[in-house]
Amino acid sequence: MTVEDTGGRQVVIDGYNASADGYAADRHRFDINDVLARLQSACRPCGRILDVGCGSGQPVAGRLANAGFAVTGVDISERMLSLAAAGTPGVRLAHMDMQQFGFRPAVFDGLIACYSLIHVPMAEHARVIASFADLLAPGGVLLFSSGHSEWEDVEHFYAAPMFWSHPHPKVTRQAVYDAGLSPVLRKCGNMAASITTGC
Repeated sequence: MTVEDTGGRQVVIDGYNASADGYAADRHRFDINDVLARLQSACRPCGRILDVGCGSGQPVAGRLANAGFAVTGVDISERMLSLAAAGTPGVRLAHMDMQQFGFRPAVFDGLIACYSLIHVPMAEHARVIASFADLLAPGGVLLFSSGHSEWEDVEHFYAAPMFWSHPHPKVTRQAVYDAGLSPVLRKCGNMAASITTGC
């Protein structure tokens, strides 16, 4: 199966709607506590944080809300959002595509896109990273995960096919700089992660 055969966006929607329960049950296996702690320490206390691709709300949105942040979670999957609504009280949720945000600029103190940008076609990554930067208030912090190499394909994921796409890290790093952000690159499990700060 190829990306051209399926259309990446719809594959992601269908894939997460079908796989939401199984993936949510396994989400604890992806240890991101270190980078989440760094995000928390870098953000303004009790600040506004946007969780892009929030999924079931755990462990990211729930943890940040419990730490006193005002968290908004967005996801493209209706089933994921229903799990988040049930499991993360206090988190504002919205059904939204990260390629078409509906927020005012400079409204968030932090933005996290963990295991979500990798489902956007790599040709769109620079534009989406720039839109992340636009949403950050001055001094805001961005945390996102990306890939270790250039790759785009559709592979089986839990109960359905899933679309994956990420450019080479050098391309991602340049997109971060072009968006006016200052990157601090680290590891997040088996993914490359970037914590960046705005001006």
